[in-house]
Amino acid sequence: MNKAIRYLWTAALACAAGHALAQADRYPTKPVRMILPFTAGTQTDVLARLMGQKLTESLGKQFVVDNRSGAGGMIAMQTVANSVPDGYTLFFDSSAFSIRPHLYPKAAINIAREFQAVSLVASSPHVVVVSSQLGPKTLKEFLDYARRKGDLLNWSHAGIGTSTHLVGEMFMQEARLKNTGIPFRGAPEAMTEAMAMRASIFFAAVGQALPFILDGRVIGLAVTSKERSPVLPNVPTVAELGMPSFNYEVWFVIAAPGKTSKTVVNMLSTEVRRALGLADVKSTLETMGSIGRPTTPEEAQAYVLKEYETLGKLITIANIPTN
Repeated sequence: MNKAIRYLWTAALACAAGHALAQADRYPTKPVRMILPFTAGTQTDVLARLMGQKLTESLGKQFVVDNRSGAGGMIAMQTVANSVPDGYTLFFDSSAFSIRPHLYPKAAINIAREFQAVSLVASSPHVVVVSSQLGPKTLKEFLDYARRKGDLLNWSHAGIGTSTHLVGEMFMQEARLKNTGIPFRGAPEAMTEAMAMRASIFFAAVGQALPFILDGRVIGLAVTSKERSPVLPNVPTVAELGMPSFNYEVWFVIAAPGKTSKTVVNMLSTEVRRALGLADVKSTLETMGSIGRPTTPEEAQAYVLKEYETLGKLITIANIPTN
């Protein structure tokens, strides 16, 4: 009797595995949700909709963007982590993907176990900006100005744990400045404070800052990536200007629940990489100050986990509060 039960159980498992493989081979057979932890109109949202359109075109089923902001992005992240790992619920996130678990340790999200990265999508540096009326026209002039002012200066950012906050903390440490970071409701408000000189400096996404740099309201002192931005070729990097190890970019990733079939993950990754090679996608990314970052699932997973370690150390050193 026991042998018979074991036989039936083994046969059932084999059938289930075969059914799962067959389903994966036919994927997708219905619409796919791409959940993201930000509101409509953000850079992450624009990129998600661009990739959703291209995946819809290539795979023949609708890829629907589902904006789930709130709780610092944890609502969206936990929704995906707890979803059925069948490829029909995906996560589209920024580099907050590797930051959020440090800021909300009580949620106990383990990105290595609960998510499988499909591919990086794009990356974009920040640009260090000051009001054109502030006085300094170069990074050296600003650093001299800041050291003369001492603790009297503050800098603006878009909220605790955001990329504009972390890159600012990294810059202050590298430059050995003790200016105070002031959180605002979002990046537009933080930029407004810098333009009005109620904050001395802001670390803006290139796409956000570009119009204000071109019309002369702010000066781009330096970009935070290792190489210059194609849309700001005359703005040097922070590394060029005396901080050789400085490198900070915001990046974007598509991820699936951790136990999603490798067949599905690899198929999605192939299609994302194909889309990032299209001329119209490259052009759209460039207008946003971004570049495509096509990767295999293995490369993407290794990258987000390395960033998790790096950004976790920065959060600890900067004494950023957690919940």
